[in-house]
Formats: sequence, structure tokens, C-alpha cells
Amino acid sequence: MSDDRKKLAQEGAQEAQDEGRELHLGRGRTLRTTSEGLDDVVEIRAGSGQLELRVVLTEAGPVLQAEGMRVQMKAEQIEVDCKTFEVRASEGMKLSTDGELDVTSQKDARITSPAEVFVKGKMIWLN
Repeated sequence: MSDDRKKLAQEGAQEAQDEGRELHLGRGRTLRTTSEGLDDVVEIRAGSGQLELRVVLTEAGPVLQAEGMRVQMKAEQIEVDCKTFEVRASEGMKLSTDGELDVTSQKDARITSPAEVFVKGKMIWLN
């Protein structure tokens, strides 16, 4: 193959890669791979077109985005190590364990509520 033809083939392959690839899955879902700048993107969309799962492979590492009615994880152990951790729930939040609960902070710890705050226990120790 001549150098000109090789160059055209490479340019065509790069163009196809930039445009992305799409694979049709069951129940109307699609899996699509694309490039956004220097990032590679993998998306799974519902038949309606709604985004269900998106993975952006960046130079700094992968970014995961999931949307749906429910996200479930089951594991022997889950560890999260991050600079900040935020959870927002519009209707309620429960934290429960059958074991010991230990909350530790190296700085101030606050519980804020415009309503009453209840603390129940066999013995409540302050200082």
C-alpha cells in the first residue's frame, strides 16, 4: 500500500473513532463509544434515549455517572477514600448497622435541624 493510501486509511480510522461506535443491545438499549477532546466516553442509553450509565476515561482517571430508579451494591466490604463526600436525599435518609457505629471527626461535628433532635440510648455520655 502506498504511503498516501496508508495515510488516508489512518485518517479514516481516526475519523471513525472520533465519531464513535454504537452497538444495539437488548430491550432497545444502545452502547456507544465516542471521544470528547482527549477523553474516551462509553455510554449505555435506554431505548427512550435516557442515559443509564456513562464512563468518561480522563487523563486524571475514570469518571462514572449512573442514572436510574435504583442503584444497589453488595459486597463484603466497601471503602471510599476521597477529599469530600456528600449525600443529598430529598425525602429521607437512614443509616443503620447491626454492629457498632463510630463517627469520628478531627474538627467540629454538628447536627443541625429546624425541628427537634432526639438522642436515645441506655446511657448517654457527654464529655
